[in-house]
Amino acid sequence: MARKRKLAEVWHHRVSSSISNWRNKIEKRYGLPTVNWPIFENTLFFGLYHPLDYLRFLLCRGKRKVFWAGSDILALEKTTYWKRIIARINAEHICENYVEQQKLREMGIKARVQPICLSTPYPELSYRWTEDAHVYLTMRKGSEDAYGRGIIVKIASKFPNITFHLYGCYCMVGKNKNIIWHGIVSEEEFNKDIKNYHACIRLNKHDGFGDALAKSCLMGQWPISAIAYPYTSHAPNLKTLIGALEDLKDKKTPNCEGRAYWLRELSKDLV
Repeated sequence: MARKRKLAEVWHHRVSSSISNWRNKIEKRYGLPTVNWPIFENTLFFGLYHPLDYLRFLLCRGKRKVFWAGSDILALEKTTYWKRIIARINAEHICENYVEQQKLREMGIKARVQPICLSTPYPELSYRWTEDAHVYLTMRKGSEDAYGRGIIVKIASKFPNITFHLYGCYCMVGKNKNIIWHGIVSEEEFNKDIKNYHACIRLNKHDGFGDALAKSCLMGQWPISAIAYPYTSHAPNLKTLIGALEDLKDKKTPNCEGRAYWLRELSKDLV
């Protein structure tokens, strides 16, 4: 007797108000219907940042998945009892790297690692080596040094053949001739700029897999990250960062294996 075909599960999503700027990209990338109070629906929660997020998660009577966005893990870590409650609720947890995975594990939450990229369509292979390299960082207001601004200002003069492009900065620091302060630009302008560059630098110690880093991988560049990822240069400290920057002069061909790997990984669905 032929087995009955199992119907595909229907999933909805809920985006935390703390990352409402992600909402349009999430809806475009995953195409899941939105739910405000997920009482009975199978729900994929993007971010659990505050008590209202926790309450929605607690009251959900469908299946639950949580995609941890990054700083929400640090917020949960500071709570007195919510971290214990959330750890006891049956749910699938997803994060983007081993740093986040370890933080969650310490709170009793078992998570699998699956990085995502919300920017679509994905960029094409565009890496072209030049003797004078161009690298770029993105950062947020109030957290510029967590993203590496201070470190770059400190070391830029050691690399006269590298131009450092800083996006999202609200003030210029230092007088380095090889630092360009772009400030806030549109995503279209940012994408146009970076396709001619050679590496994204991501120096956050606690961070998700940022879209800027994902784009760098997909364009066949040679990105540098304080958190280890496949096909990126791991630079958890100043010495390794300097070494990775020195190595850029030898990166004369595109990182095609890295691009192929990340195309596969980032194309996976969360549900």
